[in-house]
Amino acid sequence: MEKRIINKETSMMVAIVGLGYVGLANLMLYSSKYNVIGLDSNKEKVDCLNNHYFLEMDEKVAKCLEKNSSMWIATTKYMEVYRKCQYVIICLPTNYDEKTKRLSTEIIDTEVRRINNINREAVIVIKSTVPIGYCKRINNKYENSIISCPEFLREGRIYKDIFYPSRIVVGGQKDVIYKWLKMVYSCIKNKKQISTFIAEYDEVEATKLFSNVYLAMRVAYFNELDMYAESNDLNTRKIIQGVCADSRIGDYYNNPSFGYGGYCLPKDTKQLDAEFGAISHNLIGAINLSNEQRIKYIANIILELSAEVIGIYRLVMKSDSDNFRESAVLKLLKELSNKKEVILYEPLLKEKEYNGIKVISSFDEFSSKSDVIIANRLSKELDEVIEKVYSRDLFEYN
Repeated sequence: MEKRIINKETSMMVAIVGLGYVGLANLMLYSSKYNVIGLDSNKEKVDCLNNHYFLEMDEKVAKCLEKNSSMWIATTKYMEVYRKCQYVIICLPTNYDEKTKRLSTEIIDTEVRRINNINREAVIVIKSTVPIGYCKRINNKYENSIISCPEFLREGRIYKDIFYPSRIVVGGQKDVIYKWLKMVYSCIKNKKQISTFIAEYDEVEATKLFSNVYLAMRVAYFNELDMYAESNDLNTRKIIQGVCADSRIGDYYNNPSFGYGGYCLPKDTKQLDAEFGAISHNLIGAINLSNEQRIKYIANIILELSAEVIGIYRLVMKSDSDNFRESAVLKLLKELSNKKEVILYEPLLKEKEYNGIKVISSFDEFSSKSDVIIANRLSKELDEVIEKVYSRDLFEYN
């Protein structure tokens, strides 16, 4: 590994394991003060980062990484990383396993074992969303100190959310936590205003899951409100404004959509439902069902329109996003393409086809060929063809 980072004012070395969305956010945050090594198994990604190829990144993130480039490096070589770092921050994905009905922690387990074998003095910080009880289990199993400190990042707002976090929820041994928090506070920009909650491991993990599932529930609630209003020729916008004028409800996170998607909400809702086990519950399990019904409802509305060619405008869920993984639009695409001719406009795609659907790179060509344009979120680009557009975006924000 090329030895490029040296800040002689600090001997602290921090490792970030997993350079996805959460990992890059943490790389950006901690490299503002400390020497940081980013570790990822994807050599192409590592090479791009080391060569400062930030083209597909959020502009603020790219600028921050460029500014702090003397403070970080990326590598695929875990042995050297784990040997020299005092803190190892785990930012690895936990995909939902349909067979076990749980979030899979296999890749985290592998890294924790490696760290324990190489450097038992390193403090392991779990940022990943994990099943309730996971951190307690690895804390009892391994000699390394374990901190549970989940991330609360919004897609498209990575810079703001990492430097100005809404709160810090953390679990672990208190003396280890206090040292860790000192490091965190030195990097964030709202340390005087932020609320910090110290809790048991299980409570921290539950906080993360219940937080995400509440957001999923709120999306599903306003989507069901919209279905009722649209089906009865009522003005959804006016109803939502009246409902949300109540300060207990709040005028936020209330814009109807085709359904929630993304990497977190679908899997975390399934995980929390599984956590209840035999405990009586109805609401949590109904949230994903409501989301699935929303997608089918939207598909049926579109299929009833007199359109031979349906144009899908963007696969991304949010206007400022570059990610369409698990997007509700993908599920809608599948529902529609089985029954109608569908074309797709998605600038993020370089291929001419996506899952058998023709991708048109020119917006003008796309709009002229589409009898109706389906947009989860509106944009100024659609203004000139708005008479063709079907969307449930009523407030033009995410």
